[in-house]
Amino acid sequence: MLNKIRAWWDDLNENYKRLLLTVGFTLLIILLGFLIYYLFFRPRPATLPGETPIGTTGTITPITDIREILENQGIPITEEGQIPPTTGVQLPREEVLPAVIADGSMTLAEPQVYSGAQNAVIIQTGELNYYNKDDGKFYQIGDQGNIQALSTETFPDAQKITWSPKNTQAIIEFPDGNKILYDFKEQKQSTLPKEGQDYTFSPTGDQIGYKFITNNPEENWLVVSNPTGEEAKAVEHIGSANPADVLINWSPDSSKVAMFRKSSSLDQEEIVFIGQNGENYKSLSVAGRGFEALWAPKGSSLLYNVYNEASGYRPELYITNSTDDDMGVHNKSLGLRTWADKCTFAEDNTTAYCAVPLYLQQGSGIYPGLAANTADVIYKINIQTGFKQRVAIPTNALGIGLYTADKLMLAPGGKTLYMMDKNGGIYKMQLSK
Repeated sequence: MLNKIRAWWDDLNENYKRLLLTVGFTLLIILLGFLIYYLFFRPRPATLPGETPIGTTGTITPITDIREILENQGIPITEEGQIPPTTGVQLPREEVLPAVIADGSMTLAEPQVYSGAQNAVIIQTGELNYYNKDDGKFYQIGDQGNIQALSTETFPDAQKITWSPKNTQAIIEFPDGNKILYDFKEQKQSTLPKEGQDYTFSPTGDQIGYKFITNNPEENWLVVSNPTGEEAKAVEHIGSANPADVLINWSPDSSKVAMFRKSSSLDQEEIVFIGQNGENYKSLSVAGRGFEALWAPKGSSLLYNVYNEASGYRPELYITNSTDDDMGVHNKSLGLRTWADKCTFAEDNTTAYCAVPLYLQQGSGIYPGLAANTADVIYKINIQTGFKQRVAIPTNALGIGLYTADKLMLAPGGKTLYMMDKNGGIYKMQLSK
């Protein structure tokens, strides 16, 4: 083989030899340069939520103490907020087993469903409804953990589920664009427009709002109708605006259907509220982009997240007054980096629970997928005073597994918190006796 290579090289034209040597030398220099950069000069990982990066204003709640708690209990945590893989499981010492009642430390997240669950929701009587993607059926979890099917019907490959506050209806969307309203009490369905996007029920469940989007901007509208799609009314022309900037988000009194986020500067947005009858509501100015919001139960406050350059383009939580008379008053940062859709309100209208990632990379506000596998801890927030405290580090019974929350749900009475994780599991945590 070496003789053949040597003969091939000897037969080459001198110009080709010089060309090959030049290309090879260039590639070697590039490879060496990359190795030197990677080993010695690459940027360090983005700061933890508890660290204040250069240029950041405001106080961010320290998370480093959580890392210390876990590491002191023999659980190493990577800089990305993950538990590294281990070979085999060692039973922990008795003192590191999780608390059954949340006390701010590692807290038992008791599994109700291990995987496959999607779009879970707490209903008024305390039960929990969800869709199982593995068999295409809908189920209900009782207060004792018993599970029963809501219907004998199957809905294979359902892509998105939107529950009605009445808890007996849901809008089901499929990959082929078909959308239906299914009534579990009556066991019947109604067809909704394929052009509809982001179907959302009003707080009473008597109406739905959606974006009717076509290839013709003249036909793009914000629409309100009854749940079956009848008596549709166009309430605001979307036109050629980016539909993603129109957020269907009913206010608790149903007066406001949606929010439109409009860029007002490089690092600021103006949020315009859209009513059902062309009302001229006061807008909200926010110091960042990527606005997403959650209404307090009585509509007096708005919990929202935005990102900006100062935060390293990580999402930060803010709270503001949100009635018609004082919109934007007492607008302040809560000092936590997470998304509003990882929060839930208690019935008292002043308490919120939020899942806060242990670690957020720069740019995670723009690309939330960067935090898809980062473990979360649970915080309790008084939205009137801004006071916050860690209430739980969700973990399994052995105290060696953490979770990435997709959604939090507070049961009536406020003693039980449910968490749906990114893998489709549903877990229950006890906040008090």
